[in-house]
Amino acid sequence: MGMYAEYRAYSDEQLEHLKKLNIDDLVDAFEDEDDSVPVTDVDKMWDALHFILTGKGAGDPIEDDLLSIAIVGDQELVDDDELFNGYIAAGMLPKVVAAMEAVDFSAKLAETPFSLLEKNDIYPSIWEEDNDELEEIAEELTEHFESLLDFYRECAANKHNVVVTIC
Repeated sequence: MGMYAEYRAYSDEQLEHLKKLNIDDLVDAFEDEDDSVPVTDVDKMWDALHFILTGKGAGDPIEDDLLSIAIVGDQELVDDDELFNGYIAAGMLPKVVAAMEAVDFSAKLAETPFSLLEKNDIYPSIWEEDNDELEEIAEELTEHFESLLDFYRECAANKHNVVVTIC
């Protein structure tokens, strides 16, 4: 299955509750969520999106970079080496949305050859030039970027915080 990134919207009260949990309870809380919590995902494309937007892999988040924050968050819920669990506070989301809206994602994608993703070991390992699905992958990346931007717009409008999990 591989590693995927999921983004969930939480109220201030819900986020404060999550911050108090240990890692096992946090995992249980993510698994037990119902459909009332707005959610989106970028599947396995989180590292590629981060690289296309920032020029660096997601393993190297860029402090105070709004595009890096858009993919991996800017604060950690619980310190854990196995489950990446970051969040973006509601007050930061309008800035993240503005930064994403300022990006011409098609141009960024066009100026980032997939061979560069392969060279930099960007997850997942699908960037070989002989991969006949690269055009479809480019469309998938664009769809994930647009979906995440729409999700962030909704969260900003509703003053939600966003929790990012990559597992």
